Parts: sequence; C-alpha cells; structure tokens
Amino acid sequence: MLTGLMFDVQRYSLHDGPGIRTVVFLKGCPLRCLWCCNPESQRPEPEIEFRESHCQQSGRCTEVCPVGAVSPLSSASPHPSPLPEGSLPLPPPTVPFAALRAGAELGPIRGEAAPLSWWERGADLSPGLSPTRGEVRKIDHERCGRLGKVCGRCVEACPNGALRVVGQTRTVDEVVAAALRDAAYYRRSGGGVTLSGGEPLAQPVFARELLRALHDRNVHTAVETTGCVSWPLLEAILPYTDLFLYDIKHLDSATHRRLTGVSNQTIRDNARRLAEAGAAMILRVPLIPGHNAHDDHLRAVADFAASLVAAAGVDASPGRGVVEVHLMPFHQLGKDKYRRLGRTYALGDLPGLREAPDGSERIRRAREIVAGCGRPVLIGG
Repeated sequence: MLTGLMFDVQRYSLHDGPGIRTVVFLKGCPLRCLWCCNPESQRPEPEIEFRESHCQQSGRCTEVCPVGAVSPLSSASPHPSPLPEGSLPLPPPTVPFAALRAGAELGPIRGEAAPLSWWERGADLSPGLSPTRGEVRKIDHERCGRLGKVCGRCVEACPNGALRVVGQTRTVDEVVAAALRDAAYYRRSGGGVTLSGGEPLAQPVFARELLRALHDRNVHTAVETTGCVSWPLLEAILPYTDLFLYDIKHLDSATHRRLTGVSNQTIRDNARRLAEAGAAMILRVPLIPGHNAHDDHLRAVADFAASLVAAAGVDASPGRGVVEVHLMPFHQLGKDKYRRLGRTYALGDLPGLREAPDGSERIRRAREIVAGCGRPVLIGG
C-alpha cells in the first residue's frame, strides 16, 4: 500500500493558494536554506523533538530508550557511551536527493541514497550540547534511530508531552478522506488542497498519486515546490496540478549555493519548462535582509519573472504561466523549532523584516521594483 511521510496537516489555511485550503506538509527537502522556518521538514525520516518547557524530569524516557540517546538535562554526558549490545552501528546519514535530482523513480518515501553533506545534515551541534544556553542536550539526535528507525518509546513514556515524533506515515486514501471533510469550504471559497514541505516531490510517487486522487474528485490542487528536482518528476504531476507555488531563493548561482547548499540551475530550467508548458505559477520570493532583499537582486527577480511570462507565449490563456509574484518578508516564527530538534539556527539573531525600523519602506520598495515584471505583486502568501 502506497504511503507518504508527512509532518503536519493544516486546515482552513488562507496563505498557500486561493481560497480556503488544506495544506499537507511532506518531509524531505534537497535544500538547506539558512532561513528555513520548517527545519522539521528537511530530513526524509521521522525524528524526535523535545520541548524543554514541558519536561517534568520524570526520567521515564531515559529508562526506555534502547540506544541511550535520551539523557537528563542535569547529568547527561556530552560524550555518549558505547551503543547497547544488539543495536546497529549508524551508517553515514543518507538522503534520496541525489537520485531525485538525477530523475530516478523513487519509492513513496526513500530511494537510492547519497551521503549527506554538512548542510544536508542540518549543521547539527556536537552531541550533547544545547543550541542556546550551553546546557547538556536532552536528545542525542545522532544516536536516536540507530536501531534502524525512530522507535518512539520515549514519546510513549513521557507523562507530559515533552517529546514528540515528527513524521507520520499515511496512505493516499487517508489523506484524501481527511481533505474531503472540508470540500464544502473549497467549493464556496475557490479553495482546495496544497502539497508543501519540505519539497513534496522528495516523495514523487506518493505526491503524484495523491494529486491524481484529489484531481479525480474535482478538488483544486496546488504544489509548493523548490523546483530542485528532475524535470520528469514535475512533468508527471502536470496533469493533476492546477497551480504551482514556485520558490525563487536567489538568481545568482554561487550565492544560491551559499544560501541553500545547491545550485539554482535546475530550478531556473524547470521554471522555464513549466512556463512553456502553460502551467499556472505563482513565484514566491523570500525577502531576507542582507542576502536577497537588495535592489539589484529584486530587479533580477522582475526580469526573470518577465522572461517566464514571455516563455508562456502571447497565446497563453488567462491564468496560465506566471499569474502573480509573492514577496515573503523574513520572520522568526520557526526559530524555536531548531531548539526542539537540537540544531543551530544560522539567522537566529536577524530581526524579522516587518519588525525592522525601515521594514515597511523596504517591503514597499521591493514590491515596486518587482512589479516591473508586469504581473501583480503581493506581500505574503
């Protein structure tokens, strides 16, 4: 039975496509954007998050962990002891994105794997160190899962919900049934279902079949994508996708690699192919102060959007090609997620753009510049 791995489902969303929507967040992403607000989406497997404020120090989690990955805050050792007898050694972390970018037909969650680079590992701290206060860390994320998967025994043992497994497996039918509960809202508002992540096409077979099932039931479908996948994977979902929310992080390839860990060549090529195919697209551009929110880059965004409008052709029907551009001001809403996962956040000290003294003016100017592409420019989703 075909299953996918997701970390959240949000109902009644107004920010990820038209109308009232259900947003399905799938795990796995080939990018490691410095500003990522969903770090729990990055790795293509379940993981444990820890909310320190909920911890009652019962000690039950440490008693049940089979690999010694859970330690008390007050006494954990930053140098973990040998693994318990019978547990598996941890191989180099793996992820299917090399195969994904090469166009391999992957299974619903995992495919042939390639070793993770430092950015694919999420720039984790050394085992045992807290990301903010120098305390000893509650969860050793490198050890957790060494039996082959996250067992979740610590979560079951926790009396106060301080521990949670991020990543649940669901079938296509289960997700469709949940989404159809709000079908009346979709019809009345022009809404539907959006696949997001992470990168939904990190699970290409599951994403395609879910989109197909929703499309067959006359549900409007949207896909938020990084575009960092092989073209055949995007082409396979074209018949079942009504709208692409297409992320543009930076248009200079070297800077894009520095900010996200990957080149933007595939992303640019796929955007052009989608435009030429007549797909409806909304370009989404994060505004990150000091990285991509300066005038020169915003002019490049306007030029790139205009080139995609031209690629769609003068005969493109209304609602085809680039229909809008959305500028997404940087915020800090995901900051605490890094602490829960035991990771550092590279931009943790950068103020949100809306909170900056000149934030409103910078956002206004960004909108003014990008409007040169000839398409409506909105702030936010």
